[in-house]
Formats: sequence, structure tokens, C-alpha cells
Amino acid sequence: MLNQLIRFALAQRALVLATAVVLLVLGVKKTLELPVEVLPDLTKPTVTLLTEAPGYAPEEVETLITVPLENALMGVTGVKGVAGVLGVAGVVCCAAGVAGDMIQDLKVGHILGGTPWRMELAEVIGVIGAAIALPVVLAVLDQVYTIGSVELPAPQAGLMALMAQGIVGGEMAWPLVIVGIFFGIGLILIGAPAPMLIAVGMYLPFPTTSAVFVGGVFKSILEWFMNSREASDEERKRGDNAGILVASGLIAGQSLMALALAFVVLYGSVVMKLPEGEKVLPHLAENFWAGLAVYPLLLVLLVALPLWRSRSANMQ
Repeated sequence: MLNQLIRFALAQRALVLATAVVLLVLGVKKTLELPVEVLPDLTKPTVTLLTEAPGYAPEEVETLITVPLENALMGVTGVKGVAGVLGVAGVVCCAAGVAGDMIQDLKVGHILGGTPWRMELAEVIGVIGAAIALPVVLAVLDQVYTIGSVELPAPQAGLMALMAQGIVGGEMAWPLVIVGIFFGIGLILIGAPAPMLIAVGMYLPFPTTSAVFVGGVFKSILEWFMNSREASDEERKRGDNAGILVASGLIAGQSLMALALAFVVLYGSVVMKLPEGEKVLPHLAENFWAGLAVYPLLLVLLVALPLWRSRSANMQ
């Protein structure tokens, strides 16, 4: 049967060719008349937003300009809208933060003689390790201290949450935002030494701001002693480096200690199943004067130690 069909096609070539042309024309005609595409474009519709705002940080551009445009285009509202805003802002903030951290790390690595590919490998390992460890750390801290409470204030996160709710709900306090913009412009026009630090100090909680103030007082005391004995530039540099290292160690130590205590408290409540109010570690006291007694020790660490280091011989 198949052989006979082949012989017929070979013998009647003109008829077969005419039939093929007719079928081709009809097929093209019917294809154009189909209501649904045979080969549709399966890619989702996308809109690219290119935002330029000179003088704004990447986080501010994303939160104040790009995210509201995205929400308006997507029509996202409610809890999902807030989650979308915070998700996009979180990605941008993490990208900007990691970029700044990498710039410093690569600069220090170059000074210390590190090779580029080894430094980049270390950065990749560090970012992946932090991405794995931080969710656990944040969950533990929130479980023990509650992020945003008095024990663990999160002013920047709270500010981002308020802005996200205002953007999605359409209840953004634009007068306050505009006042802040003009206030920043005014600080720049009068030549304020650090407008960003002034702005940050306005929304930080008072305990944090007061700690920064105390650090400035200690720095002023150190500078007074340096000026009184007419220290050289090399001595000032050694003293400043010693003070910066001690202060950095105190900041890192405080964070690590708070995290270690959080794991201890969580162990007592989950594993040991201690009743509420009972603690694993002994509770010494909550006394104002006992806390004030810490400041002489800080004065020794942040003033006396840098002065002693400034007098020592140059470190190789």
C-alpha cells in the first residue's frame, strides 16, 4: 500500500505539488485566523524602573521612589504589600551593605598582601555563611529579647516598617518626610560637620545616643591629655589606634555576649523547661550606682590605655 502511494506521487508530480501548495495556503490562512497563538510568549510581563535621585542613598531611592511605583503597578496592598515592600527593600539594603563591607575587606586585604581571587573566595564564603547563620541568630534573639523591644531595640527596622506601611496603605506622613528633607538641606547649607550622624541620632533610642555621647566625652578627654603634653603626630596615631581597637572590641564583645546569653536563656526555657521568671544564670542586681561604677573602668580602657600606648615605642 505504501509502495503504491509512493509510485503514484512520483508519477503525478504536478498534482502532488499543487495539492501541497493549496494545503500550505490554507494552513497559513487558518493559522492567522486562530484566536489563540500556537506559539505564545510564555514570559511574564515585566516593567523596568530606572530611578535617578542624586544625593539619596540606595535604600532611600528604593523605599521612597522605586517601591511605591512597583506597588502601584502591581496593585499590592495589605499585609502582602508590606511584605513585598520589606522584601524588596531588604534585598537592596543587603546588597548595599555587603558591597560596602566588601570594599573595606578588599582594601584591607590588598594592604596585607592578599591575592584577588583568594579575597573574593573568602568574601563568597563569608556571605554564604552569614546567610545561613543569620536567620537562626535573628530567630533566637527575637525569641528571647523580642526584636523592637526595650531589651533589643531595632530603630532602623522599625523605621523601615513604618515607611512600608505608609507606602502600601497610602498613609505616609509626607509632611514629616518633607520637613526632614529641608532639615537635611539646612544642615548642609550651614556646614554641619556630619549631617548623616545628626539625622541618625534623631531616630536612635536614647540609651544608644547617650553611649555615643559618652564615647565622645572620653575622646575629648584623651585629646586634652594629648594636647597638654604636646604629643607628636606619631604618638597621637598610636593612641587613636589603641582607642579604636579597644572600642571595637567592646562593641563586638557586647554583641557576642548578648547572643551567648540569648542561647543560654533559650536553653533554659526549651531544654531545661524552667518556669517563667526562673533564670539559668544568677541575677546580681539592677542598680543605677552599680552600672555607674562601670564608667571608671571604661575611662581606664579608653583613655589611660591609649595614653600608655602612645608613649610606648613604635610597634613593628
